[in-house]
Amino acid sequence: MAMKKTRFSLIRDAAWERISKGIGDNLLDPDYLKEKVLQLEIQDWIITIDSYTSSGALHTRFRAPFFNNERISVKIFPKSKSVNIMKFFGMQDIIVGHKEIDDKYIIQGNNKNIIEGLFLSNALRELLMEQEDILIQVKDDESWFKETIKEPVDELYIEVPYLIKNAGQLEAVYTIFADILVYLCDNASAYFDSK
Repeated sequence: MAMKKTRFSLIRDAAWERISKGIGDNLLDPDYLKEKVLQLEIQDWIITIDSYTSSGALHTRFRAPFFNNERISVKIFPKSKSVNIMKFFGMQDIIVGHKEIDDKYIIQGNNKNIIEGLFLSNALRELLMEQEDILIQVKDDESWFKETIKEPVDELYIEVPYLIKNAGQLEAVYTIFADILVYLCDNASAYFDSK
């Protein structure tokens, strides 16, 4: 696969339409995502939605490879009761200047300006505040996509620690995923629209 030229922002709505049509009423079946891997290839993008079991619990995850030329690292997860102890021992927590987000999430990364820019979106902040538990992370290339992409790519990875069974929530998590992917590709990679 050659370097992508299509901005994800141009295909994000079409991607959701294909995901929702592919799922249809199947979310009413509590085991649907447990048994299925939804992999969408649209233009030069690959989006995977599936589930896996860890410690006896099902988790839903969203994944997409992207070229991370700026080597941006990001990790966002809810604060726990032990956050002050973890901070005392040196855990990073970037303050992004939006109190509700700063109070709810630990935000880590290697480029404060890019991370602060991510949270300028009111819509993204509102969706994140609606989530009870979510992990958002840019993962280093683990050769997950090596069958379809020959160049090294990183991965945008979002996980919730349960099986999503509600179409509204699936769309909300997809929207978070899509918003972050658009932002990263505009700010941390060599993606561009040739037109």
